[in-house]
Amino acid sequence: MTFDNIYGHDGIKQTLNTAIDNNTVSHAYVFCGKKGIGKTTMATAFAQLLTHNSVADIIVVTNEHYDVKEKKALSVDAIRAARTDIYIKPYIADKKVFIIPDADTMSAGAQNALLKVLEEPPAYCVIILISANDRVLLPTILSRAVILRFAPLDDGIISQYIKDKYKDSIDSILIRLCSGSLSIADELITTDGLRESIGEYAALFKRFVGADKACIYEAIAFFEQQKQNCFMFFDIMSILLSDSLIEKSQTNGMKGINKGAALKIINNIAIAKNAINQNRNYGIVISELLLDAWRALHD
Repeated sequence: MTFDNIYGHDGIKQTLNTAIDNNTVSHAYVFCGKKGIGKTTMATAFAQLLTHNSVADIIVVTNEHYDVKEKKALSVDAIRAARTDIYIKPYIADKKVFIIPDADTMSAGAQNALLKVLEEPPAYCVIILISANDRVLLPTILSRAVILRFAPLDDGIISQYIKDKYKDSIDSILIRLCSGSLSIADELITTDGLRESIGEYAALFKRFVGADKACIYEAIAFFEQQKQNCFMFFDIMSILLSDSLIEKSQTNGMKGINKGAALKIINNIAIAKNAINQNRNYGIVISELLLDAWRALHD
């Protein structure tokens, strides 16, 4: 594998290629960024380049790999077992690469066990920590690694990924719901009925600018049926309202909305998300949000 088939992250690709070409590969890297944007794919490609595709010299450090059972977080036992493997020289390649997924789930004990290796690593060893939140990693680990931050992918890249993989073009609202994540794109495309529900609710919420109050109660019923996806439908509302603020109303947005009303509803959506996270009564939160949205649009 090379980096050619990886979507986006051109700056990171260049950094890693330069390190390989100049023989300046670090003994440790932290690939950080939200889930589903290509960190693991990049780590795998980098490992294959460093080992010339020697499968024996690439180890993915997980509890399962080291037969550590009944552990949700990456266990100190798995890290200690990996530490033993780290001091075994490569079988075929000049480098031996250890990829640590979900590194942010490591306990302080597991991180300290890893730190002992990072302080005096073997020359042949490269450790790649993959993390959605590098702030939970010990400063002493971060200071001994090259940190590469993966940004969410641009909408254009998400669109191209979907065209390439699914031979399909999709609505820009769905692309923006992906929030720069390929894994979210896969979920939205492959989950039965989800794509249709997105289009259905977008059309339903656009009716809020009209005179027919029935759309309020249809929307309440829709949210009741889609509890598990409610935050996604909140995001649809925010996208449509935001578009109206930046004059995209001819495509996705809602025509003729007062700026103050749009901002008020967007703020109320954030309040509703927080209320649901705090286990407030779901039906009441949804009803209040949608009724207030109607009132704001028709004051």
